[in-house]
Amino acid sequence: MGLLRDIANSGCIQVRHLRQEICNARDVDTAQKRSADTLLAALLCRKTFIVEAANAHETLQADALACFLECAFTLKDNLPKNDAAYISMMPIPIRKLFISDVKLIHRLESKLRSSIQTLPRAVAQAVNSVWAEAEGASSRDFTTWTFLSGGFDSWVVANSIAVNGLREQRVEFDIFEGTLFIDGQSLGRLPDEYTKQEFFRQIFGNRVFLTYPSSIPGMSYMLASQYEQHQIHFGFRDGVPILRARNADKVLEYIPPGIFQDSVGADAPDLPFPLIKGYVHWLDLYGRSLEIRPEATRWRSKPSNWTIDLRSHSAYRRQSLLIDPRSPIFNRVAMMIEPFEHRKSMIIFQPQNWNISLHLPELELLFAVNREGLLESRQLRAVIDNDQDAGTLYGMGSSLVLRDSAVPSDRSIIVAMGPANVDRFAGHTRIHINHTGYYARFFINKVLGRLECPPEPRLIYFKAYCHAVTAFVLPDPLTGRTGTDEAIHCLQAGNAQPWAPVDIVAYRILASIDELTPKRTYYPETLKVLQKVVWREDLLPAVQHDSFQPTVCMMLNRFASTLHQP
Repeated sequence: MGLLRDIANSGCIQVRHLRQEICNARDVDTAQKRSADTLLAALLCRKTFIVEAANAHETLQADALACFLECAFTLKDNLPKNDAAYISMMPIPIRKLFISDVKLIHRLESKLRSSIQTLPRAVAQAVNSVWAEAEGASSRDFTTWTFLSGGFDSWVVANSIAVNGLREQRVEFDIFEGTLFIDGQSLGRLPDEYTKQEFFRQIFGNRVFLTYPSSIPGMSYMLASQYEQHQIHFGFRDGVPILRARNADKVLEYIPPGIFQDSVGADAPDLPFPLIKGYVHWLDLYGRSLEIRPEATRWRSKPSNWTIDLRSHSAYRRQSLLIDPRSPIFNRVAMMIEPFEHRKSMIIFQPQNWNISLHLPELELLFAVNREGLLESRQLRAVIDNDQDAGTLYGMGSSLVLRDSAVPSDRSIIVAMGPANVDRFAGHTRIHINHTGYYARFFINKVLGRLECPPEPRLIYFKAYCHAVTAFVLPDPLTGRTGTDEAIHCLQAGNAQPWAPVDIVAYRILASIDELTPKRTYYPETLKVLQKVVWREDLLPAVQHDSFQPTVCMMLNRFASTLHQP
């Protein structure tokens, strides 16, 4: 007897594990396979109760009753159909177990009836096992379990007791078939009106969830099992779907990222853009706060997350305070950085024991206001120079001139790397670069009159491109050459010559330099007498030079020859 009870308890544990796998299944096929395994596990577990059926005078123990009812609910939920046609199509071993199980239930009927009335906590345990509560929350309590009369005398009914803001719900189950109803609804799949929402796909992917009616007022469905140690609820408010996650002491509501985009456009979001993209925002309905969590840890609260206190209208992380993107302080600091980085991508905050700091997450740069009132970067060991004239690269908007913290006479310039947008105005060009998360740093050498960088191909070619695209008819004060002449000089220098195949980034930079050459074709094409020249309207004529294309083609040919060297 004791051995069979141990087997039954182990079987119950396996049934719970399989049921959890069904709820977390990433696709329908996986859910169906796990459902078949769960059906078999529940049948085998209930087979151990044949001993109780043989001992007519012994009552069921509390753990045995809870296990029996839990398997009954699980069996019903994972039986696709309960008609004779479907049962006849079952595999023979499963069909024999199912028929034997039906007979066993009727033999145990009197014991089940008396045990349900004398062991209400065991019944509650069985119901709570398939109707999961939030992690750490106390189990539900129910009113007295009562059998219905008349033709429904196999049905047991009770109401859950409303606590902690949860509403009362009616629970009904059939001791013969194992059908469990919560507020008149059985276990079912979450409707498509939720699963097709963008937020659902971002958070849950293609998982197939089984649900019961929600216990939170105003919500419609809740997952039958916990997800990431939370009880998940779905509902609609004013026609808009909402998601709530409940644990032991909090009810969190998911806030879509579009909420933080202000109506005036992306330039003035309610939060810095780096705290919107790649983050999940949870509103604590009881604590009146909003926590900003990285997507990778969206289900875990950490002190390192930014939190907005809705009562005090402040945002904090540990002892640091976030500066409002619309505040005058934010505007003053942002003006020092723009247009090297757009203000929507800046995070400006006030640490407890330090000066106002600026974080550029996409470029992985951190600045802080030093004693002189300048923005200083410990990573670069430099401050942003008040004199932003580098003597070259005029019109390059996505750049900053820096001054060395230890040797103020040593200056450098950092330029964002990425696709460039060129605009003409008043006879000059202005270049804005949509960076891809990288920047180049060039050191200003006044003695030799040039910009210097490590001998990395992509840096050398990018420096040449910057000189070329900012070219003007007058020479630059630093180099004594026009931007075009300096670019060609950089490309023809010894450190720019190929010694190995270049990567795709360096190749794209060379292709951009090649496009600075005006396109020349014969006109008409059949007669090689006249030519047609196509100039780019976004560039000055001084920028477009015939030497770029042959220089780049010669370099690419040398690159190709390196591929054939042994």
